Amino acid sequence: MSTGRMAMRQVLLVMVFVGVGFLILEMPFRLMEVALSGGLLAALHVPDVLGTSGVDMFVHHAGTSQEIELILAPQCSSLPAVLAIFGLAYPMARVTGPRIYKGAALASAIALVGNIVRTDAVIFVGVFFGFIALVLFHTWVAAIFDFAAVLLGWILMVRMQLPADRDVAGSGRPGPPPAAGGPAGRVLPLSERP
Repeated sequence: MSTGRMAMRQVLLVMVFVGVGFLILEMPFRLMEVALSGGLLAALHVPDVLGTSGVDMFVHHAGTSQEIELILAPQCSSLPAVLAIFGLAYPMARVTGPRIYKGAALASAIALVGNIVRTDAVIFVGVFFGFIALVLFHTWVAAIFDFAAVLLGWILMVRMQLPADRDVAGSGRPGPPPAAGGPAGRVLPLSERP
């Protein structure tokens, strides 16, 4: 099979995996995230959090009669990021081997925890500063935080695939020893390595 056809096949497999995964896991994943968010808020004894029901969270704006219902929408879930991380790891597994999935699991855990923290920060702002502040915080600060969490997870996933003793040009650190039978200083392609 040609490289182009193999790449196209991998792209199609990833698209199917992400699409089907989202359709199947979207509701259960959001239910889990709401349960984790509500559990963390209860453990932290945040006042005026009235509770959760399904994918809804209910809070009371402290000092007012205003109650706020928050719905964890599909686009606010960390599931798209988790599926994207594993989707990106799949074609890399051919080069890195199955260890890429350990990195993907770490990156996914960071995305999930980051989303729980983001969701609870939004609720915290709503409790103490009201609905308008909640919307502004969710739209700007929380969205940037969520992006940063996913990016951190992705960077750590890629970093886990790099050898610890690789010589970086100009770093002064020693590189790997020359391959047996190969000329000194030449890095052999994967296909030529013993």
